[in-house]
Amino acid sequence: MSTSSGQTDQSRIALYETEQKWIDASIDLYNFALNNFSAISVRQNRLMIADQVTQDALDHKLRRAVELHREFWGLRSSTIKSR
Repeated sequence: MSTSSGQTDQSRIALYETEQKWIDASIDLYNFALNNFSAISVRQNRLMIADQVTQDALDHKLRRAVELHREFWGLRSSTIKSR
C-alpha cells in the first residue's frame, strides 16, 4: 500500500470515527431531553430549563454534540481537499 493510499485510509477512518462519536453524542443529547422532558419547555421561542442541574447537563451534552459536529465537518472538508 502506498503512503498516499495509507493516509487516505487513515483520513477516512478518522472521519468515520468522528462521525460515529457525533452521532452517539447527538443520541445522548436527544435521550437526555426525552428523559427530562418535564424539566424542559419552550416559552415564547425560548428554551426554558426548570433547574440548574438539568441546565448544566443539557449544556454539556449540547456543547459536546456541537463540538463533534464541527470536528466532523472540518475533517470532511480536509479529506475532500486532499483527494
